[in-house]
Amino acid sequence: MQISNYSTNEILSEWQAKLMLFRDIKQHVKNGIVLSISGEDGGTWILQPFQLSRVTSKIDDSDCTISLDTDTLNSIYTGEITPQEAYLAGKLKIMGNESVALFFSSLMLKEV
Repeated sequence: MQISNYSTNEILSEWQAKLMLFRDIKQHVKNGIVLSISGEDGGTWILQPFQLSRVTSKIDDSDCTISLDTDTLNSIYTGEITPQEAYLAGKLKIMGNESVALFFSSLMLKEV
């Protein structure tokens, strides 16, 4: 499998832009989605309806936390694997509101 070298910030910024296109986003995401990404260029980010922030402290009131590594992040971004396939393979973990994670996974899909 060929892993592309997209930066984590580049990928998350694109997903943030997609998130902002939903008019009723506040019905789905109230407190934000935490992405905990391990590996090179990893870190913890919170995606909120109108803001993307890298955080260094623990976020207690997020809607959900999605954990994955940078290779899986790039594979999802490039369309090599879907978020659902990554979840079923144990490469993506969800804590919190799974319906928010399911909503967000539709934004993660690569457009063809």
